[in-house]
Amino acid sequence: MEYSRAKAADGHGWVYGYPVVVPELPYPPEPPAGSEEGQPPLEATMIGLMFPMDISNYIGVNNWTDVALSIKLDTIQRHIGHIGNNSVDVFEGDIITANRYPFENWIALLTWNNNFSTFMLKYYKKKGYSGRDIFADMVEPIKYLITANVDVIGNIIDNGDLL
Repeated sequence: MEYSRAKAADGHGWVYGYPVVVPELPYPPEPPAGSEEGQPPLEATMIGLMFPMDISNYIGVNNWTDVALSIKLDTIQRHIGHIGNNSVDVFEGDIITANRYPFENWIALLTWNNNFSTFMLKYYKKKGYSGRDIFADMVEPIKYLITANVDVIGNIIDNGDLL
């Protein structure tokens, strides 16, 4: 299973690990109020937790919530792997540039495409470029970058203004 990154719930940057979504603590939850006979049970509130990648964090731990990190669910970005000739480590939501056409005037967002069940490049014009929009709304498999040198210049959460 690949790891992910997400913003820490306390606002202190990115955390890396394995995301888990569980019912609100305490876990397992007590029967919710309103589940008495004749009333529909209330749904559990979901929270985001991430288990750190470093296995040494788990040694001697009896309660898994002691090692889990709280995260913002809407910031989870899956690790894609290494792409490009220079083997850059990338995540879903990264904004990249490369040393090949059309990156002279365009940047790309790494995004998941449900139609093709794969990660794709979605192109955006660089700020200040006023040329034709031939790549606008175009998506392309990331394998296009296999021989390119790739640079991550930001991500959709921290640097969305680049798009």
